[in-house]
Amino acid sequence: MKEKAEAFAGAEITDVILGRPAVFSEDPKQETLAVNRLTLAARNAGFRNIKLQLEPIAAALSYEQRLDHSENVLVADLGGGTSDFTIMNLSPDKIRKEDRKDDIIAHGGVYIGGDLFDSEIMWYKVTPHLGRGVKYQSYDKEIEIPSILYRELKNWERTFMLKESKLRRSMDNYYHLSGNNPKIDNVRVLIDNNYVFSLFKGIEQSKINLSTGEDTTIDFEKETIHIHEPFTPGEFATIIERHTTEIERYILKILDTAQYNAADIDSVFITGGSSLVIPVREILYRIFGKDKIRTGNTFNSVAYGLSLSY
Repeated sequence: MKEKAEAFAGAEITDVILGRPAVFSEDPKQETLAVNRLTLAARNAGFRNIKLQLEPIAAALSYEQRLDHSENVLVADLGGGTSDFTIMNLSPDKIRKEDRKDDIIAHGGVYIGGDLFDSEIMWYKVTPHLGRGVKYQSYDKEIEIPSILYRELKNWERTFMLKESKLRRSMDNYYHLSGNNPKIDNVRVLIDNNYVFSLFKGIEQSKINLSTGEDTTIDFEKETIHIHEPFTPGEFATIIERHTTEIERYILKILDTAQYNAADIDSVFITGGSSLVIPVREILYRIFGKDKIRTGNTFNSVAYGLSLSY
């Protein structure tokens, strides 16, 4: 990124502002480790002056540019890995104020985002096409194939390790013991050809399609794998319900921490890809009312706000 930016600017770039989640970890040691790693990565890339900014605060600064009066704003940065929230007092009179710590009323977040939603879709809607639930013959009994491999498939970033794993080799045995069930062959083809990431892109697209409120399908075609799974908004809401419930609880908790009621929030600024997820939006509608919801550039609000943090 540094090299591309310097090629574009035609000059050396020594300073960087990096966005970071409101909370890396509830464990102080892990929190410190994460901050140090991020800072070290920037230093190793050649940056000399490194500043970190909470992403929901960056989003708040982006929204503040639109205001002509003072507001107490809940900023919801709903991304791929986390859902971060900040309650902040914003005003056009404060735009050039350097230290905004006194304007931050409360902030925090939960480890719930689009990636977790995708993994739940993988588990409930796709793994049955890959053999989850299939039974194999063991002596005189029919036994369901262990689900451990399918749980690993929920995390696409680790699946490259499955190719040479004991779990993958076990699928050869289950394939024969199940009477050459084509669904189990699907998972072998998927892993052996490193198609898991491509499959997750199809899952992500189905999630995006559901943001219109219309039914969709999860489509994936590779070699012998042919998945065309119908998917409805209602199913999606049910699949992620325990996670959206946790998001709702956290919003109520941060309000309680700030000793605020929903009525004390003048507006709710939402950004990030998961802000398009209807069940997530419905939480905010239910707590604050639709008329308080404000939106900006879904994917660029944080980056713009980081530029204002310099």
